[in-house]
Order: sequence, then C-alpha cells, then structure tokens
Amino acid sequence: MKKSILFFIVPVFLSLVMTHNIYANVYASQLKVSNPDGSPFDGSFTDGTGIQLSYILNDSTSSVIIKIKDATDNSVIAEIDAGSLARGSHAIMWDGSGTASGKVYVYEVTATQNNYSNTEWIMFFDSGPVAIFSRGLDVVTNMSNPLFGLMYAPNNGGPLGKGITIFNPDGSQHDPFLVAPAVTSGGTINWGTSSDAMVSGVFDDLGRFYVSSVQLGEIRRLNLDYTITTIIDSLTSPLGLFIQGIGTDRTIYYCTGNKVLRAKIGDDDTFTGTPEEIGVFDLIIPRCVALDDEGNLYVSFRTNAIDLNSLGAGLFKFPLSGSLPVNNASSVWGIDEPESHRIANLEFDYGQDRNSNTDDILYYATRADGGNNDDGIWRVDDINSSFAVPLKIITELELYGGDDNINARSGLALDAAGNLILFENANEHIFFISPPGEGSENSFTTVCPDSIKTSGATSLDGEISGTSSSFKLNQNYPNPFNPSTTISFQLTEPMVVSLSVYNLLGEEVSVLMNNELKSAGYHSVVFHADQLSSGVYIYTLKVGDNIFMNKMSLLR
Repeated sequence: MKKSILFFIVPVFLSLVMTHNIYANVYASQLKVSNPDGSPFDGSFTDGTGIQLSYILNDSTSSVIIKIKDATDNSVIAEIDAGSLARGSHAIMWDGSGTASGKVYVYEVTATQNNYSNTEWIMFFDSGPVAIFSRGLDVVTNMSNPLFGLMYAPNNGGPLGKGITIFNPDGSQHDPFLVAPAVTSGGTINWGTSSDAMVSGVFDDLGRFYVSSVQLGEIRRLNLDYTITTIIDSLTSPLGLFIQGIGTDRTIYYCTGNKVLRAKIGDDDTFTGTPEEIGVFDLIIPRCVALDDEGNLYVSFRTNAIDLNSLGAGLFKFPLSGSLPVNNASSVWGIDEPESHRIANLEFDYGQDRNSNTDDILYYATRADGGNNDDGIWRVDDINSSFAVPLKIITELELYGGDDNINARSGLALDAAGNLILFENANEHIFFISPPGEGSENSFTTVCPDSIKTSGATSLDGEISGTSSSFKLNQNYPNPFNPSTTISFQLTEPMVVSLSVYNLLGEEVSVLMNNELKSAGYHSVVFHADQLSSGVYIYTLKVGDNIFMNKMSLLR
C-alpha cells in the first residue's frame, strides 16, 4: 500500500458567527504503558530497564507535562516537562524513581498550546489528498476506552481498500489500518460491489462500531476483535444510524426506505424483536438521523434511497414525545433544500448538561454544487427556536481556495477536545477545524486508561494480598450505572473504615464514609453521581493501613 503523505499548512481563519461550547484544541490520546521494547510492562523497575510512556498529539503544543501519581492518595511522585512538541507520536522513558513495590500508579499527559484565535474557527490541519473513499465517520471520545482518540470510517474501495479504516488522532494511519476487509481487499467480508456499499458509522458505549451495509440490506457491527456481526438484516437500503443508551437500554435508530425506525438491541448480538416505526415520510428519503439531549429527532432528507449523491430534501426536527410515527407534517421546524442542500452527516455537540438540550449545537456537512460556495460545514445553535437558522462556519473557499465541491458523502465528527473532523472525499482530504478559544491558552489533560502496577501491587479488581481474610470490597452494582449505584463490602471483625470515590485525575469527588466504626458483616452504601460526568471512577476502601480499590463506570 502506498504510504500517504501528510501536509502541514498555515492555519486558515474561519468566521465565527455565534457562541459555542468552549473546549480545548490540542490533546493527547492513545496513552500506553509498556516495557522499552513495547511489550507489556513487567511490573519491575529493579532490572534497570525502566518503563516507556507513549502517546499521540493531535496538534503541536507549547508544552507537555507528564505526571505519575500514586493512585491511592493522588500524590505526584514524578513530573516530566517534555517541552513543546509537534503533532504526532511521542514516547518517554522513565526510570521509576519514587515508586515502591506493591503499589498502583496512574499517568497523565497535559497538553497546552496558545489559542489560534478567540473569535474565529481555525482549520489547522489538512492531510492533502489521501485517497479516502469513506462514507461516514466517528471518533472515540471516551477517555477510559483504550481506543480513545481513534477515528473509524467505512471505506468503499480505492487505493486504501474496502473495509473499515482506522486513523490516529493526528491523521496518520493506525496499525492495524484496514480491518474487516472485503474479499476484494484480501479479506473475507462481503461488503457488496458498489462504491456506496456501506455508509454511516457510529460507536456504542463499549467502543464497537456500527455501519449500514446498504447493498446487502444489513446493519453490521465491528466488534473489538475486528470481527463482524450482523445486528439487523432484511432492510431496504439502510442509511443513517444513531446509537442511544447502554447495556439493556442500548437502542439503535436507523433510516431505511422512507422510514426511520428504532430497535432496542440491548446486549443482544442479533435483534430478534419488532422495530418501532418512529417516522414515515412521503416522497422524501431519510438520509441522516440524530437525537438531542431531550430525545427530539433530527432528520436530513434526500430524494433517492440508492444514490448517495441525490438531491437534498431539507433538514427537520421532530418531537418523539407525542403520537408516533411522525410524518412530513409533524416537524417543529425545517430548513428547506435551497438552504440545507445535500447533507452528508449530522453531528451534535451536547455541551456540559446531558439532561437538557439548551446547550446542544447541531453541525452538518453539505454539498451545494458548482458555482455555489455554500459547500462546507454549518451549524444550528437555536435548535429550540420555531425558526432555526443555519450558520455557515467554513466553506470550500477556506478549505481549498476555490470552487472545489464538498462531497455529498463526506464524514463529519467531533473529537474529545471539541474539534470538528471532516473526511472530505471529493478531493479526498482530511481536515481538523478548531473552535475559538478562551483566553490565551487551551489545555487538555488525558489520563491513561491503564494503570502502572509494580510487582506485588494492589489490584484494581478487588484483590489485595494478605488482607482478603479480614475484609472484602465488592464490585459495585449496577456497573456501568446512571446515576446511582450500590457499593458494598464485608468485614470479619469490627473495624474503622473510610470509603471515598476519585476520578481518574486522582481528585476526590465523594466521601461516603470517613473513619467510621463498622461492625463485622455486610455493609453497603448508595453512591449518587447526579453531578458527575460520564467516565471511569475509582472507589477506595481504607481499613487500617490497608486499601482496597475498584473501578466503576458512569455512563449517561
């Protein structure tokens, strides 16, 4: 396979038209812990080989600070100033100074850079032509997931092959790059023969990737081991997808024919129930679908279910709280085709409050054809207005310097730092676009999902050497949870205990018990996380000089 060359460009300034949710721009991801040769860390610093801490930066930085912390008390045992670094992969060696045997440590990377602008959107990365034939895109934004930062896109052929392509957060090709390849690309998967054989692409809460197999009439899931599972079959040209919920509440929304349906797939590998029709439309075809934080449905339409380049038929918002299915006349508002053109993707920025849509912002990429410079990325800030107004934030002029149309099949997604990622496959470029910043700098702290455990270390799975006969900390239930869960433990004799909850930065977020005398037997307490964001948390039980730790996941 020919290696793609990435071009670094002078940032292009784009117009800011309204307020937005403030994020960082630069961030580190793909944090790894290993021996110097790349093998899993053996837990020992006494052999003098040290440990390798690696990560990828999505943009250049003014500074990178790496901290290693004691997982039990959040104390910093080592701080490394890596200086200013370029976009790309980096690694440092650390000799383990300050560590002790039988301990657990966490490592974090704080990336900082000067803001490009406080008022403008900035296109800060252009890959140049990289031969993408993608028809969708999503980015892993859950920091506790080892896939954090990776970008997945269904690719429909060309030099990169047919299958699911994986890109690193700096725009380079991940290893592995092409997974679940088609037979024509040296694999075993039948994706069909069309150049539009698969579209869309969304992650669920576990990091599994769903795509619409248009030609074969199926919704398929790429599993974590890169195998393929057919979730729903016997569909008519399935197109846009959206995933909501976790565990048994996991629900997939999808466009097929002239309908939008939802299927509560839960934890099943194959949906065997009856999907619910939530939208049935006349003369127009649902192409993309998304939901806001209050469960309202947003659908972009085309005129043809087979031709992904067919004419647009508008963008509409529908309430799902009333009678279903909704229809052409049910919309709260609509943006007609002369303004919305041919929409390729819908992407929500859900803001900080996941219980309200007041801070939700809808983005979409569109094609407007030659002689019309509306090709680009748009946003709708006023989704709760009766007359929503689309606002242009970038066009083909800023991206290409001329009338080089944005493809009607382009992929659009938001990364964890709030940057817009555009896979534009008319000219086959990948673009990163940053929102305006606040103040002079932006920074983002990433915590490695894997801990550093020295030989004999306390495990995070509820086992501790030499103390299990005195007390036991159970796994919380339910797990994952939202918004509350029960934490329980057992004592064989009366003891003074403390029970606290920490985030992955080592910050204490809740004290459930503080030096309380507890009798022998079973004890439990309900932990309420109403004010916390989704992520992995660590709860610790201290009994005398001994500490138990377990992980739990809050998924909203």
